[in-house]
Amino acid sequence: MSTRAQPTRSWEIACRHLFRHIDEPRELRRNPIAAAFLERNNVVGNDTAAVQAIRSALLEALDGFELLLRTRGQAGHAHRRRAIVECNVLGHRPAAELAAELHISRMQLYRERRAICEQLAKMLADGRAVPPPGVAHVRNPRTAAISRARLLVERCQSERALALLDDVARTCSDPHTLIRATCLQADILVGRLELDKARLHLDTARRFVQTNEVRLGATLTFYRAYVDLAASRLTAQNRPTSTARRASRRALDELLTQPLADESQREIAVDELAEAARQALKEGRFRRFRARLSAASSLFATLHEQSPRQKALLFSLAALLYEEASDSARSGGPDTCRMLAVAEAIANREGLLLTAADATLSRAGVLSYGLGNPGAAVRESLPVVEFALRTGDRRVVGEVCSYVAALRNANREFREALKLAALAARYGKLDRVQEAMVHSYAAQSYFGLGDYRRASATAAKAVELASLTGNQRIIGRMLRVSALSLHACADASASKRINAAVDLLERFGGWDSLRNA
Repeated sequence: MSTRAQPTRSWEIACRHLFRHIDEPRELRRNPIAAAFLERNNVVGNDTAAVQAIRSALLEALDGFELLLRTRGQAGHAHRRRAIVECNVLGHRPAAELAAELHISRMQLYRERRAICEQLAKMLADGRAVPPPGVAHVRNPRTAAISRARLLVERCQSERALALLDDVARTCSDPHTLIRATCLQADILVGRLELDKARLHLDTARRFVQTNEVRLGATLTFYRAYVDLAASRLTAQNRPTSTARRASRRALDELLTQPLADESQREIAVDELAEAARQALKEGRFRRFRARLSAASSLFATLHEQSPRQKALLFSLAALLYEEASDSARSGGPDTCRMLAVAEAIANREGLLLTAADATLSRAGVLSYGLGNPGAAVRESLPVVEFALRTGDRRVVGEVCSYVAALRNANREFREALKLAALAARYGKLDRVQEAMVHSYAAQSYFGLGDYRRASATAAKAVELASLTGNQRIIGRMLRVSALSLHACADASASKRINAAVDLLERFGGWDSLRNA
């Protein structure tokens, strides 16, 4: 009997059989890898549903591999593997034609196809592939309330989230869950800039750690570092100094040195790494951004129950790797937009409104800065501004209006940009980094309108605020704006500021910014 007729003889034969007959439901049900997946996810009877479930699961798993490769700096490798799976394995496009398009030999295509197919088959066999739509995803009851609270925050219902976490704190006796719930409450309050209330919750979390040392056991150091990380975010809002940033890095490093044997600990670590990556991006520290994001995606790949919220967040952040000074923004545009579309699709499917809005704004940023189409970027961003104003959430209003002000500046709509910057400053709740950004966008608007004295004064304020957070990128850009404004006003100090701006941009800015300076 031929090997084709006996997929149960060995793993290698089963793997080859799976992808050779990927569109044949009868053969899929004979394949041990596919049959086990279909049975596990209760996909029975309907042949079309069986094929679609397998293909959807493979594409979801492929998304995970792509995320991992891109965050490790292997964007070209990720692009080739996706093309091989989508076009050759699932799309049945001739190997020779695809190899020529990818500028690789047929033998290399076959090697890469074998490697990625084995990885995808292993994901199906291990049960780590995402279930198809319609299959219930059962989470650990211990973390269900915390997940629900995070979902409420995503839907701009932070008051309800805080009330839910209060109920958890009153009724739960498990110290792990109590500490997570209390720290999440503190993070929500820090986001709302209610810092005194946040401090009270952090004091409560520390008491939970101290009074439950025996019950926490081997996880004691982990949860102590977790509370320290939450406290560092509060400190950064009060006094955003280099000392506060170093304390945050120390706490994160201590947390990551723990064994992370428990699923909930790894989930916490993914959230903390993603938050550290986001903060590094806001501060213009791209090397640290890449390192934290790579660690987060590697750890996320080890989770058995992968949270859609975390997956959407990681995809949204990974798409922004194009901003790094060493990357070519323009060449990465299409792949970046596709990754953001994946993040947005996951967010919309799960009702993660803030993540979906963030992905839309990021896509607008790619259109403006990466693909050179600022008009399309502004059109893309307008529904997000309407969404932010509808929510009435001052933090969301501040973040969205300030970002869209930058897009308006890029499209030379300086008056509209100035209105949005004023809206963000007046009605938004801004942290120190965002406040510096809003002033920088306003300075650019004044400069574009020819009001050089206001541009210089606003840029000086932006430099002052950015100095508090150590954001050298904003400092360099604003020194340039200030220098050009002073030069336009025939001020003798312009040349000194130009030299300072060039020095900073050489070390922290992008090549475009340096050339302009």
